[in-house]
Amino acid sequence: MKKRIGISYTKTLFDNYWNWFTPQDLEDDLELIELSFEKNNMEDIYRCDGFVLTGGVDTHPSLYNGKTVYNNLPSSFQIERDHFEENIYHYSQLNKLPVLGICRGMQLINVLQGGKLIQDLDNGNERHKKEESDKEHAIVSEKNSLLYKISGSFTGHVNSAHHQAIDPNCIGDNLMVNAYDDDDEKIIEGLEFKNKTGKAFMLCVQWHPERMKDKKENPFSQNLKNQFLAAIRETALKKLLITNPATEEIITELNEDTKESLQRKYESLEAAQPGWHKAPLAERVEIIKKFSDLLEKNIEQLAITLTSEVGKPLLQSRNEINGAKARIKWLCENAEKYLSDEIMSSGNGMEEKISYEPWKIGSPIEEGIYIGPLSRKEQIIVLESQVKDAVDKGAIILSGGKKMSGKARLNDAVGQGYFFEPTVLVNVNHNMSIMKDESFGPVIGIMKVKDDDEAIRLMKDTEYGLTAAVYSSDKNRAENILQQINVGTGYWNCCDRVSAALPWSGRKHSGFGVTLSHAGLRAFTKPKGYHLRN
Repeated sequence: MKKRIGISYTKTLFDNYWNWFTPQDLEDDLELIELSFEKNNMEDIYRCDGFVLTGGVDTHPSLYNGKTVYNNLPSSFQIERDHFEENIYHYSQLNKLPVLGICRGMQLINVLQGGKLIQDLDNGNERHKKEESDKEHAIVSEKNSLLYKISGSFTGHVNSAHHQAIDPNCIGDNLMVNAYDDDDEKIIEGLEFKNKTGKAFMLCVQWHPERMKDKKENPFSQNLKNQFLAAIRETALKKLLITNPATEEIITELNEDTKESLQRKYESLEAAQPGWHKAPLAERVEIIKKFSDLLEKNIEQLAITLTSEVGKPLLQSRNEINGAKARIKWLCENAEKYLSDEIMSSGNGMEEKISYEPWKIGSPIEEGIYIGPLSRKEQIIVLESQVKDAVDKGAIILSGGKKMSGKARLNDAVGQGYFFEPTVLVNVNHNMSIMKDESFGPVIGIMKVKDDDEAIRLMKDTEYGLTAAVYSSDKNRAENILQQINVGTGYWNCCDRVSAALPWSGRKHSGFGVTLSHAGLRAFTKPKGYHLRN
């Protein structure tokens, strides 16, 4: 299984970065992935084991409270690129993955760590700003730095093609300078972490090691690359294989989270929560509406992804996304009604109110197919075990009962797939697991009972309580049964229907909490009572 190096796309000489890593460097265990803000291939970030943040146009001044007008201002910025590469950097730090920042990449990392930039070097441009070709100058590395350890040299010559620089009076949190320009101005030429405890390899340089004239011999190019590649080869992230359940074809590989990376993600969310809390309700609603608009715009791509990853027939995948849009629409239309402050009483100089504050933290792609594969291979064993248990205890199989042996075809790729025959059993009883446990597959047991009381008693005989359904011509009779069953949702003459206006919740081992409806909206808030005396 190859490890992957993600290289951020730049419109400026991108091929130089790509070709810097030769087949001899990559051997048979590494490969390159282009991470492009234009393609917005965010999903590929989560497949990578290390990253190169490349050079290019200036970072947008809004990221570090810089001036909007300055000398050598670019004709346009790429704020989308800034935010895309922000995601790359944050992901690298959450998962302790190696990063090499080059020129603009170094400046962006400094900004993301809370630092600022000198927006234009003015007189220093004569020494540093590219004209027809890169400038060249000497640098001095810091003795106790990682850069010195890697390069093995205090001094050296590098190329230069920048008009901005790190502000020495505002270096990012936990960053230290590892190299200066060997000149009176002492322009900062490199950064690395000051405290490297618990950190992966991270080195930033202002020069362009990928396009030095003597890059194979220059230790400030070749040694940097060698150490970066070694750090990637030493990463040990487990890989999660995403498998198409219809064909058993591996769709992609993702880096698995660890206990530590999940904790860091939680801390990141917790740090962002105060800003979300302060945002007006209407602003939060607009953000959710934008999400719904993206669902509409990308419905076909999302439906195909859903189908290929979990085996849901394509029509059902489209219906699920449309259902999500309908529920979002209801929630957005009713958020203000159910989440605005409620005045409970007012008089005699006293106001009492409730405020809802945000919490902290065949082939399924064929049209007309109703039953697709199971989403997980392991579930076949569960279903086979339930059917065998039932048959051993006297059940009779009317149809199905085993894994399907035929092959499923998907995009000309043939695989056995995780298919199980639609199965109906009779002569079943509650000593059989199929009548009491979850199946998550196309199997059902049909059992006769003598009356409603026995039906109710047996419906209660399970550890689960998500939904219950009664089919009857008598509504009152059905409601009487449903009122006595401890489930989150009751159905009469229908099943597995979801409405945004009604709560969706589980009882017993089917979960806790609630989503959808006004109860779902308020589930993500903490009600606070106010007693306000004039």
